[in-house]
Amino acid sequence: MSSELPDCVARYFAADDTTDDRDLAACFSDDVRIHDEGGEHHGTAAALAWWHAARRRYDFHAEPREVQQDADRLTVRAQVTGTFPGSPIMLDHVFTLRGGRIAALAIG
Repeated sequence: MSSELPDCVARYFAADDTTDDRDLAACFSDDVRIHDEGGEHHGTAAALAWWHAARRRYDFHAEPREVQQDADRLTVRAQVTGTFPGSPIMLDHVFTLRGGRIAALAIG
């Protein structure tokens, strides 16, 4: 599946296997906007804080299953398994890409 994904999105999904913030930060534009679990996170530093907070709350892994490309959006449906209520669950990750990086991400 990762061969169908743009590099920054493939690296985002592979980030649960790394502890290097530089790899994850390189996926995001400086002004990235993330919407997840009712919260909004703006900028790379906030994106990294969001990622680490999620990792502290849950142990999880997202496996991309379906990819749909629209004009300016990439929707990746992923099966997410982990230590959270309702696991496993299918979640849509809606990416807006700009300049080879993630400019926006909405998870739901």
